[in-house]
Amino acid sequence: MKIRSSMENGIKTSQSPDAQGTLVPWTKPFLFIRERRYTMKTLLTFTAVICLAGAALGQQPSPAPKLAPEHEKLQIWIGDWQYEGQLQNSPMGPGGRFVGKETARPVLGGFFVEFRGEETGPAGAFQWQETDRYDLINTRYTWSSLGSDGSTSVVVYTIDGTTVPYSGTIVLGATRYQIRGTAVFAADLMSFVDKREYSTDGKTWAPLFESKSTKIKAAPATALQELGDLLVARWTSDVTWAVDYPGLGKKGERVAGFEVWKRMADGAALECDYLLGATCGRTVIWWDAAAKQIRTLDVDSGGNWAQGTITRQGTKWVWATAGSFADGRRVEYQSETTFPDNGRSRITRGVTILEGVRNEFRDVFRRVAN
Repeated sequence: MKIRSSMENGIKTSQSPDAQGTLVPWTKPFLFIRERRYTMKTLLTFTAVICLAGAALGQQPSPAPKLAPEHEKLQIWIGDWQYEGQLQNSPMGPGGRFVGKETARPVLGGFFVEFRGEETGPAGAFQWQETDRYDLINTRYTWSSLGSDGSTSVVVYTIDGTTVPYSGTIVLGATRYQIRGTAVFAADLMSFVDKREYSTDGKTWAPLFESKSTKIKAAPATALQELGDLLVARWTSDVTWAVDYPGLGKKGERVAGFEVWKRMADGAALECDYLLGATCGRTVIWWDAAAKQIRTLDVDSGGNWAQGTITRQGTKWVWATAGSFADGRRVEYQSETTFPDNGRSRITRGVTILEGVRNEFRDVFRRVAN
């Protein structure tokens, strides 16, 4: 005879006699309890899902991270450089003259700067890579580099105007060396001198090398091409008038606009047609071979005009223009343009100088299509 347990087919049973006195299973109270338990469980689960869904719908997306002013200082390195120097005899290798070149570019939204370099020295050819960043927690800059001789380095530094003092370590083979030094930039940031020392014990220091780096000025076609790569697109604009503009608007008025940049004359120039508030206008940019500069000319339907030059300083494009308003007043503009958010935004900040008064402005543009 098969013995039946009180758990039958997954249902707990009780027993009561029938009319003939035979015990029969009685499951309803237990089924009711189980059904009630599962019904409550389902309800609680459903309620939790609704609450979580509501919270998710009400949750605002996290704002995109923004560059701190300290990140902007990293632009001091941006560009193509050539360098030469004198290396001293040391446990790291023989002394002698070395020459090289390097390129520094902003990466990952400008939060980092990536360097790639190659040089020839007493030990032969050498290639290296480096990544610099700003440490928001420890409030200092760091660089980490790798060399084709198997060396690695980790260094911290500060940027004090045109002076960059640094210290850290280099590992070459199975030996760790301490280094310290200072890079001093020229006032125009187009060159810097780097003097470095090393130590094997952190107490006794000796000269390692002294070098000079010089920024390579972009060739005319390259400079205009690079500016065009950044500008050629359709943009929306958000502008606040810095002064009273004849035919355009009053000082402090905020206006929206739209502009289209494109190449012209087989790429020899750039042009922009724009609508801004109640006015329209055109800007033309070209390379002046005689002056070896990028030039620009702007006119608008209010009868105002300005012309001048554009130069590149790292990732900034510096504009210096002058002209006149329709009412005869002379006006001058000094500004710089940057392209944050991987080129999706364009910010121009500077001053409008009118009758000797400097009026600050900051205009914002958003790329909407290439």
